[in-house]
Amino acid sequence: MNLDVFKSFLVTAQLKSMAKASEKLNLSHPAISKQIRKMEAFYGTSLFIRSAAGVELTEAGKLLYQRIPHVLSELEAIQNEIHSLTGSKKIKLGTLPSLSAYYVPKAIFDLESKGIHVDLTVQNTSEQLVDMLRDHTIDAAIIDTLYESSFFWSRELFSESFYVVLPISHPLSALNSLTLEQIKNEPQIMYPPACSIRKCVSSLYAEQGTSPFIKSEIPFGDFILGYVAAGAGISIVPEMIAAHISNPLLKAIPIVNPQAFRTITLLAVSEATGKLLLRDMKRNRQSGNNV
Repeated sequence: MNLDVFKSFLVTAQLKSMAKASEKLNLSHPAISKQIRKMEAFYGTSLFIRSAAGVELTEAGKLLYQRIPHVLSELEAIQNEIHSLTGSKKIKLGTLPSLSAYYVPKAIFDLESKGIHVDLTVQNTSEQLVDMLRDHTIDAAIIDTLYESSFFWSRELFSESFYVVLPISHPLSALNSLTLEQIKNEPQIMYPPACSIRKCVSSLYAEQGTSPFIKSEIPFGDFILGYVAAGAGISIVPEMIAAHISNPLLKAIPIVNPQAFRTITLLAVSEATGKLLLRDMKRNRQSGNNV
């Protein structure tokens, strides 16, 4: 049975809707329905209870849902190992915008020089990437949080500090470091609440019994440093972004707080895939630039 059939089953079970599953997997509703019927014929029992509101797993469906992720991961690992024997391999990798711009490209180049093709997907949040891993839409993901789960192989790649970015004309630009107390009343530009950097910064403020002054919330994909350069406010970014600021009108200053950092983690659906990526990801960070 095609592995995509199992993936369709998992997504349908998670979303409790064939219509929603078809949208997420970019398949037609009849195609999803046909795949589910094919599975039910294979196992000789109904896997879902259908209703106008959606679908619910039967007892057999619940058993399959609990067991199939591990089996699917192992089958994909075997598939990857066979591909490596024949000299060809393809890995579907997901990551975040900041990492896709400044960290992942060199690693992908190194992998492809070894005959490993990387199909890259970029999402705005780590939560979206973890969902794609659960669905087996991707084989591995690089996310900006520590994540432990029995479903995935995982390794911490590195941690990096947060920096305040502000115009060089700002009075605070003369300082070599800043505290959250010093910037709490400064108008800040941030991405939506789902942004992990915003979550971390808000948590740090909460520990001090306060909250950031968010003047502007801009959509994912907008260039946040452009707003800072225009004088709309200040922003907090990870070291990786701060290190690549080329605008002479901006300055990046480190935040003095032991908790003001993010951890970059590699997740994979199988140990074989994770270890295949790990060496190049580690080496790429060691050769990277610092602020």
